[in-house]
Amino acid sequence: MRYAEPIAYRIGFKPSEFPRLTPLEFYRYLEASDERRRLQDYRVAYFISWLMSPQLKKPIEPHEIADPLWITEEDKVKNAKKEMEYLKKVFNLEGGA
Repeated sequence: MRYAEPIAYRIGFKPSEFPRLTPLEFYRYLEASDERRRLQDYRVAYFISWLMSPQLKKPIEPHEIADPLWITEEDKVKNAKKEMEYLKKVFNLEGGA
């Protein structure tokens, strides 16, 4: 509770609203807030890429600017493992010798 309350106020809850929320409602609101911030970052990255690309030899894509803010190395490893499992399943491959 003591960790959640400052987060709630930071994302826009009023002191009277926070105690009425269930943990599930708070978690969903927090996820929605993160998604809104992520979309805003990608929107800003789009316009930054338009401003930067004329000055660069190779144009920069918006995801090259925004991905480091949201995609960690752990996420990249997890995604690669999921893709490998999917490909093994699709092509009927077994791991190992």
